[in-house]
Amino acid sequence: MLSYKEKHQRFMSGHTGTSFHELVLLFSAVCLSVSLRDAFLLWTCHRYSGWLSRFITDFGFIVVPSLLIMTLFSNSTFFMYNFLTLFTFILFIVYIFKKRWVTKASSFGVIKMDQRRTFITKFRSIVNLLTALAILGVDFQVFPRKLAKTEEFGYGMMDFGVGFFVISNAIVSPEARGKENSLPKSTQMKKAIVGSLPLFILGLLRLISVKGSDYHEHVTEYGVHWNFFFTLAALKVFSTMLFCTIPYIKPGITGIILLVGHQYCMSAGLSNYVINGLDGMGGRTSLIDANREGIFSLPGYIALYMMGVQLGRFLFIHRANLWEWSRAAVYLFVMVIGMVFLNQVLHFKVQMVSRRFMNAAYVISTMIFSYIALIICLVGDIVKTYCISISETTFPQGKNNSNSTGTMKKGQIHSATNSSKIDVDEKPKKETRISNAKESCLIEAINFNSLLFFLVANLMNGFVNMSMSTISANTLTAMAVLGTYSFLLCLLFCVLYSNNVKIKFW
Repeated sequence: MLSYKEKHQRFMSGHTGTSFHELVLLFSAVCLSVSLRDAFLLWTCHRYSGWLSRFITDFGFIVVPSLLIMTLFSNSTFFMYNFLTLFTFILFIVYIFKKRWVTKASSFGVIKMDQRRTFITKFRSIVNLLTALAILGVDFQVFPRKLAKTEEFGYGMMDFGVGFFVISNAIVSPEARGKENSLPKSTQMKKAIVGSLPLFILGLLRLISVKGSDYHEHVTEYGVHWNFFFTLAALKVFSTMLFCTIPYIKPGITGIILLVGHQYCMSAGLSNYVINGLDGMGGRTSLIDANREGIFSLPGYIALYMMGVQLGRFLFIHRANLWEWSRAAVYLFVMVIGMVFLNQVLHFKVQMVSRRFMNAAYVISTMIFSYIALIICLVGDIVKTYCISISETTFPQGKNNSNSTGTMKKGQIHSATNSSKIDVDEKPKKETRISNAKESCLIEAINFNSLLFFLVANLMNGFVNMSMSTISANTLTAMAVLGTYSFLLCLLFCVLYSNNVKIKFW
C-alpha cells in the first residue's frame, strides 16, 4: 500500500499542461483585475481612506478573482477574461463621460505619468501573488492538474512561475538601470557573490528541512538536492560575470546567443540525458547526475535573465507623458506579435516547450507572457492617469463653456500621481509609502517585502501540508483553507507595509 508521501508525489507528477492561449487569457485576467480595482477606486476615492478598507478592497478585486480562476472557474478562463475586461472598460468609460469632458489626442503629450513606473510594481507583485496562491493550491484536488507543473513538455501555469520570477528581478536589476556600469569589475563580482550568499543559505535550509522532515518533493523538477534558491544564487553570480567579462555588453543579443547555443545542445542529445540520466533509465548515479535538471537548465535561465535586463533598459528609458508611454506600449505589443510567431516555430519545429530543459520555446513563451502582463498593467496606468488628470482639470467659465471641446492648457493639467523621479525599487519616504498604501495597499505591500512574502508563503504552505491531508480535502474544505491562507498572508504584509517595516536578510 502506498504511503501518503508516495500518493502525493504521484498526484504532483506526470502532467502535460494546458494550451498557450488559455495561459494568455489566465495571466491577462489576473492583470485586468488590478485595473478593475483601479477603476473602482476612481469612483470611491473619498470613501475608502484607511489602509484596512483599502486592503479589503484589494483582496476582493485582486486575490479573490485570481484564486477563483485557478480553482472553481478554471474551466471558464475565457468567461473570466471577458467579464473583467468588460467591467474594467465600462467603469473607465463611464467615469470619463461622467466628467463630461472631451480631450484632443495632443493632450496626451502634456499629461505626465508617474516616474515611479507603478506598472512594474504591479507586475512584480502579481508574480509573487500568483506564486503564493499556486504553491499551496496545487496540493488540493480543486486545483486543476492542467495548471500544475508539467513532467517533460507542455504549458503548465506553474511552469512559468520561475520564469516570471527571473524576469521580475531582471527588469529592475542594477544592470537594467545602468547603476553598476561605473563600479570596478572586482567590486561588481564581490557584490554579486555576497548578494548570492543569502540565497545559497536559503537553498541549504530548504534542502535540510525537506530531507529532514521527509516532506514530499518532485525530484524531476530540479534534481535530488538542487532547488530554485540555488538557481537564483548561481544566476546572480554568472550573469554578473558575463557583464564584467564582456565590455559594453548588449544583454538582449547575449541572451539570444546563449539561448541558441543552449537549444543546440538540447536538440543534440542533452535533453535525452536530462530525462534518462547516465544509465539511460532515469537513475541518478553521481552528484551532477542527481541534479542534472537544475545544473543543465542554468544557461536557459541566464539567457532569460539577459533578455529581461534588455526589457528593463527599455522600460527605464525616460518618458514623461502619456503619449510617449502609449508609443512604448505599442512597441511592446509589436514585439509580442513577433515573439508569438517565433514561439510557434520553436514549439512545433524545434522542441516543444519544457521548463525542465529551460529550452528556447520556454524562454520565448515566458517573455511573451511577461510582455503581455506588462502591457496590460501599463495601459491600465495610462488610462488611470488620464482619468485622474481630467477630474483635476479646471475648466474656464463663460458662455461657451457648455460647448467647449475641453482643450487643455499645460497649466491646467496635473500629474495623476506623484511625479517625482523615484525608481521602482528605491526606498521611498515614509509619507510616500503611507499615501501609496491608501491608493494600492496590497500591490505596494507585496512589492515592499517581496522576498519575505515568497518565504512566508512557502513556510505557511509547509505548515498546511504538515497539518492535513491536502489531496483528500473536498472542494469546500480546500477553498476555505486557501481563502484563509491567502487572507492571512496578504493581511500580514499589509500590516508590515502600513507600519513601515521592511525586512531584509542581507
